[in-house]
Amino acid sequence: MFVRLLPGWLGLIICLGISCAQASNEELYKALQNSIAGPTQITLLDQGFLELPAGMRFVPKKEANRYLEALGNSPVSDLLGLVVGSDAAQEIWVAELSYVHSGHIDDSEASHWDVPALFAQLVEGTEDTNELRRKRGFAPLRVEGWMEKPQYDKERRRLIWSVQAREVGGIPSALSIVNYNTYQLGREGYFSLNLITDDSAVERQKLQIQSLLDQLTFRKERRYQEFVSNSDQLAGYGLAALIGGVAAKKVGFFALLGLLFSNAGKVLLFLLLPFVVLIKGLFRRGR
Repeated sequence: MFVRLLPGWLGLIICLGISCAQASNEELYKALQNSIAGPTQITLLDQGFLELPAGMRFVPKKEANRYLEALGNSPVSDLLGLVVGSDAAQEIWVAELSYVHSGHIDDSEASHWDVPALFAQLVEGTEDTNELRRKRGFAPLRVEGWMEKPQYDKERRRLIWSVQAREVGGIPSALSIVNYNTYQLGREGYFSLNLITDDSAVERQKLQIQSLLDQLTFRKERRYQEFVSNSDQLAGYGLAALIGGVAAKKVGFFALLGLLFSNAGKVLLFLLLPFVVLIKGLFRRGR
């Protein structure tokens, strides 16, 4: 029951020891207490805005990183915050919002990219990050295939793709981890809004992420089309790197926050129970 109630929050719990769970619960409590309820406008650096809808909450960078550190992760420099919502099945989800000041990304290759080659690069890059997982005591990941092949909307400068992964040696019947990744390109870099979920919930939750992406905008002077070729900085990579190159490291990192399918997760369910009430209470007050 509770596994289906809180897959998103459980997806953010990577420590299996009781002491670590207690520490992360304390930080989760603080993060939620300092979160911002929608509807409201969230200013994102000097780049743009997020129109946070009613029924969602935004955890700012400081609290979000403190929570991630409590789970044993290093601070994420590009992180802007975490967006928390619930889907049609009343399941809580969490999406990571970042801004990467990469320089202007040329999107011309989207018309002729090699999707199988991009997937091969993604697999290779994820294998590289498995070393980090092993060092932290977690099983390596195996990327199994696309949940959604890369789609680029040139008019809106928006990229969406998702992949399915499993832990090597994990329970064969367990749900697979899904990275649902969205990108909004700007003049000097890009926003990324990424959801970690499972294959049973992704179809519901991706609709909310897509809708949220519509609420994510650049300031007029920071929009993609405002690029000035003779003065603005170019990125050292093209659009394909947000799928098969640069993104692979992020897939591996955020998969460290992947869903708990082990029996040890049952210990955490009991510890998280008081926070189920807290989360629901915060959502009700937010509305």
